[in-house]
Amino acid sequence: MGRRRIKIEKIECKDKLNVCFSKRRTGLFKKAKKLDDLSGSKTAIIIFSPAGKVFTFGDPVVDSLIDRYLLLHHHQPHRLNQSSVAIEVDNGKVDLNDLKIGCEKSNLC
Repeated sequence: MGRRRIKIEKIECKDKLNVCFSKRRTGLFKKAKKLDDLSGSKTAIIIFSPAGKVFTFGDPVVDSLIDRYLLLHHHQPHRLNQSSVAIEVDNGKVDLNDLKIGCEKSNLC
């Protein structure tokens, strides 16, 4: 049996949603670590779970990378633009508006 294309839609079952989130979060962190190792980049990821918990990944440390970003961009009046901007990460997309909403909820912006 080969791979089949599945329809991407919101998972309604809370248990399945939590399992899916956990697996995809782990996969995203692994991809970020691989990117760091292969290219020597500095990467920070902040994820807000459906339950409201915060998960972070940073190489070397999330706090130092965020401080560095804010130091370099503190004079710019807009950090994230209101339009729907997406970054393609392999076959998935990360919506920056979702990141902005999560950032505002935790008063990071």
